[in-house]
Amino acid sequence: MLLKTSTLTRLSAPLSRLPIAQRTFSSSPISRFSNSTFKMGVTKIESEQQWKELVENSQEPVVVDFFATWCGPCKAISPIVEKLSDSVTSVKFYKVDVDELASVAANNGISAMPTFLFYKDGAKVDALTVRGANPPAIQKAVAEISA
Repeated sequence: MLLKTSTLTRLSAPLSRLPIAQRTFSSSPISRFSNSTFKMGVTKIESEQQWKELVENSQEPVVVDFFATWCGPCKAISPIVEKLSDSVTSVKFYKVDVDELASVAANNGISAMPTFLFYKDGAKVDALTVRGANPPAIQKAVAEISA
């Protein structure tokens, strides 16, 4: 159906007469943000050298998420791990793509994704290993490694 030009003008005319809401802007900083809201996040490990520096040589508790980009459960658990990393700042969180760093995955015996490994003082704590997207088990292991 074609509309005549005069019909379009009549329809849009009332819209042009509507009052425009005025916005106020301030150059002062937003007070609700502070250094205490800094988020740690999960850092992706890109090389074997980075693996050695960040995990094997770490003096802090470490959680490593071995994942694959094609893995559905890995995608499902990722936001939960991100939130956990923001709330538990005493633990370092890393992730390793098993397809990009197959040698690191093989050296750690990764056979299922996702797999979460836990390190304390650079040593793997085998008893805390979590295979699969299991939020309660991951949270429990993080609590144990950070204690």
